[in-house]
Amino acid sequence: MLRVAKKAFAPLLIAMIVLFAVLTIWALATPPVLTEKVQKQSLYRCVSYDYKVYPVESTLYPVGTDPLGPEEAPFFANLTEEVVFNATAEIIDMDQTSIPLYEASFKVEVLVRAPDQWEKSLPFEPPVEVLQAEDESIQFSSSFVLPVNQAKKVSEIIAEETDVRPRGDLNLVVQSYLYNSEEENNKALEAEYVFIIDGAMLKTDPEGELFFGDDEVTLETKTSPNYLKLLGAALDVSRSRVIFPPLLGASLIAGGYTVVDYRKKRSNLKDTFTFKYNKIKKRYGSRIIEASEIKGVVSPKALLVEVKEIKELMRISDEIERPVLQVVSKNDNKRISVQFYVAGDEAIYFFRLQS
Repeated sequence: MLRVAKKAFAPLLIAMIVLFAVLTIWALATPPVLTEKVQKQSLYRCVSYDYKVYPVESTLYPVGTDPLGPEEAPFFANLTEEVVFNATAEIIDMDQTSIPLYEASFKVEVLVRAPDQWEKSLPFEPPVEVLQAEDESIQFSSSFVLPVNQAKKVSEIIAEETDVRPRGDLNLVVQSYLYNSEEENNKALEAEYVFIIDGAMLKTDPEGELFFGDDEVTLETKTSPNYLKLLGAALDVSRSRVIFPPLLGASLIAGGYTVVDYRKKRSNLKDTFTFKYNKIKKRYGSRIIEASEIKGVVSPKALLVEVKEIKELMRISDEIERPVLQVVSKNDNKRISVQFYVAGDEAIYFFRLQS
């Protein structure tokens, strides 16, 4: 049982070395951490417009008429008492780290424009107030009466100064800018809404938007542990790098020790064989005849007798007065074997010395 175990040890050790070598290379070649870029919304900004048109008491708009909304445009200029414009802005810091919201600002301007000719900002600053400010968001609001008459007066002055009348309808434009902070490179969210003064009518741009928004998206690196899938099990790569290289090292050390021990034993056996053979040659060399081969026994009744010691073979040689023959041979494993023979009438006596 012990001999079988010794024979199976070497193949098993080789298999372990190959296995742990493959696993070690696999673990070292596989990144321990997987990284991926994930889009994350860090900031949300929006501006919304709304307005109410308050009509003059008239046949079309008797007493008790509610203010008119954007969906009821166009409006009659002569029947319009005032237009109250409302602008609301909001910034939400999604991760609460991207901007200092206390630096955010909202600016509203009103200008008059002659399309493809000129435009002029009115000396009018709509009031802006902070509606709500929290750690993660801030809101602004501005409400004012649209300066329609002021826009007409400025247009008339420019026409008199340039002696050029606007080629088309006069535009009254509301513009706003929502800033994250006071930094110079800070890009504002811009919004614009256009009213068209067309003689006796007050119109709006049919393509005009009342809501504007944008998102600030950042790429965030997300990491997760990587695994080796081995026989249906998942093993952490980082842990594999700790486990498999030492096992490979231990198996290589065991393999090296086994090879050294095997060579040492082989060397000891060879040295023992050489020592015994030289001793025999020194003591009995003159009585030994070297033969190339002994092919068989002449008499079928002869026996092949192996003795334990060379001196017993020499004693038999003396008693029967026969010479000692020496034959050197090698087997398939390249092991050297020396046989000494004494051929008698009824038996062949021999002693074997093997490396």
